[in-house]
Parts: sequence; C-alpha cells; structure tokens
Amino acid sequence: MIRKFAKNNYKNLVEINFKRDNEFQELFKQTKTSHDLLQYLELTYINIQFDQNTLLFLDEIQACSDAFTALKFLSENFPCDIICSGSMLGIACGIKFFISSWLC
Repeated sequence: MIRKFAKNNYKNLVEINFKRDNEFQELFKQTKTSHDLLQYLELTYINIQFDQNTLLFLDEIQACSDAFTALKFLSENFPCDIICSGSMLGIACGIKFFISSWLC
C-alpha cells in the first residue's frame, strides 16, 4: 500500500528496509543530525533529489532502534516526507512500553 501511495503521490520513492539493508542500521547509529543523514542519502541515491517530491520509506523500522530516535529530529527539518512501517512494529512498541512501565 505504501509503494502504491508513493507511486500515486510522489515523483521518487527511496525505500530503506532495516532487516535487509544492514548498512543503514549503522548509519542511523552514527548519524546525529538530519543534515548528516541527508548528505549520506544524497550520496547514496545520487539521482534522487530529496525534496517535497520524494518519499522516504523506512521499512521494518523496529529492527533499528536508532531510527526510532532519529524520527524526532527528522520530523523537525527534513526536506522530504517520511513513512515508517514494520511487520512487528506494534509488538516492538508494546514490549518497550511494557518494560518501561514495569521499571517505573
């Protein structure tokens, strides 16, 4: 559904699957600013312009906790729209909520 949505509403789709693309897990671990992340993506996807015509699709995001953390600074000043999904996302978030509640 996300790919179809992107095809109908954006010129470009950049898809990162954190279970398949392990190098991006390391990128999100090391990247501390949206500017640094954008520079890496622009070098990796040289033919894509990251602007309002591009959708960044972060799939299987539950496999990369650093990507969860990055969403806060990405939502503040990233030049393109971002969609996240994951087959175990609800379970991963539920477990984190349960552990946090139990520890408090």
